[in-house]
Amino acid sequence: MAMAAALGVEPERLLEADTPPQAASASMQNPDHLERIIPWAMLFLLALAWFGYGVGKDLALRDNARCADNPVQCKRRAASRPRPSRIGTEGASLGSGGVG
Repeated sequence: MAMAAALGVEPERLLEADTPPQAASASMQNPDHLERIIPWAMLFLLALAWFGYGVGKDLALRDNARCADNPVQCKRRAASRPRPSRIGTEGASLGSGGVG
């Protein structure tokens, strides 16, 4: 009643539905926008993967050519890398058998 008095309308008019309720925005009612966005997004991801593959392949070929030209440099670079630890292989060497 207070709402009707504040708006200056009859209380029965507040219960009438003159306009349909807002279900969703206009962009959500039109699923066509997804049909346009998804193929472009997939094309972009494909191009990004193709570009990344090409760059990685070129870098690997460059490194392989550099090692073919100067194998000492590649061995030095490989020696400077930390080696993975071998856990549980302390007594497993073949040349140090204690039987004799």
